[in-house]
Amino acid sequence: MKKKGMFLVTAVLLGITLLLSAPISTLAVDREWQDVKKPIVGVYNAPYKNHAAWFGLNPYFKKIEEDSGGMLKLKEYPGGSLYTGAAILKGLKEGGVDASIMIPTFHPAELPRTNVLSDCILKMQETVASAGAVAEVLNVYKEFFEEEWKQNNIYMFGTYAMTPYYLFSKKSINGLADLKGFKTAFGTAAQMGLVTSLGMITVQMNPLEAYEGISRGIVDGNIGALAWLKMFNYKDVCSYAVKMPLGLFCYSVPIAFNRTWFDSLPKIAQKTLIKNYPILVSRISIEGFIEDEKPIVEAAVKEKGFKILETPTDCKPPLDKYFATYDKSIIELGIKNRNLDSKKVTEIVNTYMTLTDKWDKLSDNTIKDNKDAFEKKLYQDVYAPLLKKMGLE
Repeated sequence: MKKKGMFLVTAVLLGITLLLSAPISTLAVDREWQDVKKPIVGVYNAPYKNHAAWFGLNPYFKKIEEDSGGMLKLKEYPGGSLYTGAAILKGLKEGGVDASIMIPTFHPAELPRTNVLSDCILKMQETVASAGAVAEVLNVYKEFFEEEWKQNNIYMFGTYAMTPYYLFSKKSINGLADLKGFKTAFGTAAQMGLVTSLGMITVQMNPLEAYEGISRGIVDGNIGALAWLKMFNYKDVCSYAVKMPLGLFCYSVPIAFNRTWFDSLPKIAQKTLIKNYPILVSRISIEGFIEDEKPIVEAAVKEKGFKILETPTDCKPPLDKYFATYDKSIIELGIKNRNLDSKKVTEIVNTYMTLTDKWDKLSDNTIKDNKDAFEKKLYQDVYAPLLKKMGLE
């Protein structure tokens, strides 16, 4: 009896040891994965390796592999080696890839309703709030966009947001008089409307062309994020950045899925890909842009004497006048330029504006640029409801 008791204790202790030494991924695997017999490997058309998106992509890939016990992976093909730019949507639609980074603004004709959100750029003044509001409207109100997503055989589950745009300048901007005739490169239609209301002249150039344009005196500055001080070396040609309500870029989808491929997956695989999507939205927005930008600005200030200027006080009246009709102009743009029904455009715009107010408060009072808090709130308000809506929870 004594030997039998000792054997039982030894067996229990051995079991506990094995349990404690087992990989976390094995312990955390959902039971439904046990019914999946064949590993799933999706082909992912990835961004170039030093892209900010990898702040979210790497932990996302690790987490879906852990949650599936190694049964679910996305194989990366970086640097647009499979598809780039305007060809990405075609590659997704035709199944050339199972998943890809994608920028909907490259596809205005195919995704007119989705691109109404890009017309709201000047309402996107804060990184976390913008990414949260876009995620919620795309997923909780996905019926606004579902028809065009089905036509293009894709799923979109969210975007990441960059940091706010500033007006880069070679010279100090102290008042409205300094902006009269100021030539600025780049900008969306909404941004162009705003800067021209201040007397500026817009010149269509991409960020790389703008660097040359500024250095040669073709333009006086550019609209862009402070990270461009390093990304496009603006620290070498611009001494100032002026705070203005120029919005921010919140239209890059870190992973869009081919709909046919996604629908063919076991439900547990679909659930795993969606429930971990907050990692992408949160980490890229906060780590890839907010946190990564701070040392860039500090270095420019220290090495080049770079200065950030407040919006001149006499710019307030024309800015107030422009924003007084901005919401109406977004709806008109959707009707005229995107050939959309007035009711649909109005629904999308009004929903986004309401959600922006909601996420602004959450960002200021709850999230406070904390990536874990952002992921938690995204799951609660966006991805848990989406999983229920799709019958995956």
